[in-house]
Amino acid sequence: MLNSHLKKLHWQLTENLKEKALGFEHFSPQISDYRKEQQYYYQRNYELSHEREFISSIINSDFIMIGDIHTFDQNIRNVLRVMRYLNQNRSGFILGIEFVHYKNQVQLDSFLKNQMTDLEFLEGINYHDSWRFPWNHYKILFEFIKKHNIEVVALNSDGNIEERDHFCSQKLLEIKKQSPQKPILLLFGELHIIPNKIPKQLTLLSPKKYRTTIIHQNIDHIYFENIQSSQVFYKFSRDEFCLINSPPWLKYESMIYWYENLVDDPDFDIHEYILDTGIKVFSSDIDDNFLFLNKQLVQALQLDLEESEISDFNLYDHKDIQFFAKKIKLQKDKKIKNFYNDLLVNQESFSFLNQARYFISNYSANRLIYLSGIHLHLLMLKKKKFEFKKVYSNKKRFFAYYFFVYCHSYLLSKFINPYRKCDLFAEFRDMSEQQPLYKKVLVFIEAEESPSLSRLNFLSLYRVAKILGSFIGELVYEVMRNQSHQELREFIFNHFYNEELSFKNFLSFKSLIFSQIDYKKIKKRFF
Repeated sequence: MLNSHLKKLHWQLTENLKEKALGFEHFSPQISDYRKEQQYYYQRNYELSHEREFISSIINSDFIMIGDIHTFDQNIRNVLRVMRYLNQNRSGFILGIEFVHYKNQVQLDSFLKNQMTDLEFLEGINYHDSWRFPWNHYKILFEFIKKHNIEVVALNSDGNIEERDHFCSQKLLEIKKQSPQKPILLLFGELHIIPNKIPKQLTLLSPKKYRTTIIHQNIDHIYFENIQSSQVFYKFSRDEFCLINSPPWLKYESMIYWYENLVDDPDFDIHEYILDTGIKVFSSDIDDNFLFLNKQLVQALQLDLEESEISDFNLYDHKDIQFFAKKIKLQKDKKIKNFYNDLLVNQESFSFLNQARYFISNYSANRLIYLSGIHLHLLMLKKKKFEFKKVYSNKKRFFAYYFFVYCHSYLLSKFINPYRKCDLFAEFRDMSEQQPLYKKVLVFIEAEESPSLSRLNFLSLYRVAKILGSFIGELVYEVMRNQSHQELREFIFNHFYNEELSFKNFLSFKSLIFSQIDYKKIKKRFF
């Protein structure tokens, strides 16, 4: 897994983005003190834990507190996973949230009863000025909450940070007194849930001793000290955990994205924009971030590429649809024209063959990582004098080309984000009736020779190649993660930067990987 090269790569990414992200923050003596205390608690001894121990703690606790990094959607996904476990409790649970002021409990209740739309709710609680962090991150929680009829309590208040902690602690104890059988899950900013803040306040304010589980998320030094293990669960004590399921640089990138949009346009309402369109827009720094990612990967893999080659690209988003539509009209081959039109209409990210012009339908850091792999693959094939014109000559060659493009891209994205997930064989098998595309994927997995492609058009082949490329890229990562840097580098050069990339190459590559790992038993992590 690139070993020391991977650690260096992640360290450089993290330090670069952390400095930039923290540079946006306004200095506050009180928050500065909280951060110092947070670092003190983070530096304590910890040890490896496991999912059973973690689940046992949360389902047997009275209070479960999970730290929120307000700009980072990965944190919210962990909250949702914890909620699923707690929802299995016979008495249910209560969710306490920071992002709604306690004075707006009436509006919150109305929203939960579907008496208000999302926009009416956001306007009713003055979300634009009171919170303003991306609403789309929290929206997924409410979909689960409404489906399972979960009680939610607004716990934000006025005053300084200590006064808000005190208010929250008092309200938690009041709620617990009213519903003693129900555990309470608290979603509050990460600074509030360190042991000497809200958890200590509960102890001081209550004569009764309650069991409290604290859940930190993605602490930087724990990630770097265990970068080669990809383990998720760590603990400071019986009921204090840290979940590691994302590299630290991604959370700093999310902060930069949020801050930059506000700096570029102070009136820019990011949560409302996403709510209306479902699309995240590019910020001014996307090109620089993309170039930086590519430089880091080139350095880690020791690719023979100059900066002038790496930096020769153009990124486009949904605002440039008309530009791409005009380019597609210029295609002479009707099948190729239909293929690109289908990609554009379905808002899929893509690039024109042999061109470093990339359409990204919806911005995310993970998409940018994935795109880096596509970009570097294109540049290395050009070095090999790859005959791009042959890609559209027949369906087998078309499929094989895109399979290797996406297998390479997924593998490189795993170097950057080792906790990235994709659907595996179990999902293809179990969901094939609901998703016909997975039936096609299974055919390609099980084929020892070329399956019939006559009924599949270019778009279907492209999608199967993308899904299968990610799946086998995951397997390659598992097979190669403990190899030396040189062995990994040679593997990539031999199999991906190949002037042929034929269907025969695909079959032999698939056979090679399947012979080294029981692909049917590999399971997707829940966290």
